[in-house]
Amino acid sequence: SGHLNEEVKADFLAELYLMKSLSSHRNVVAMYGSCTGQDPYLMLMEFAVHGDLKSHLMNLRERGENDSQETVVYTIHI
Repeated sequence: SGHLNEEVKADFLAELYLMKSLSSHRNVVAMYGSCTGQDPYLMLMEFAVHGDLKSHLMNLRERGENDSQETVVYTIHI
């Protein structure tokens, strides 16, 4: 279980560094800060008023409005 905890922490830190590298991209939710000095590790993110992209695309599919071209456009701009 200690190994898993270290693996989870390593994954979190990798995500943290990725978010830092994408912080200036206009189509990526902003990361404002992080706390990694002790458990639990935390990441403070911009609030996405309209939810996440995956949920949006799933809702389009459920309503039958999922246009393949639109999906590609969303993906390209991320």
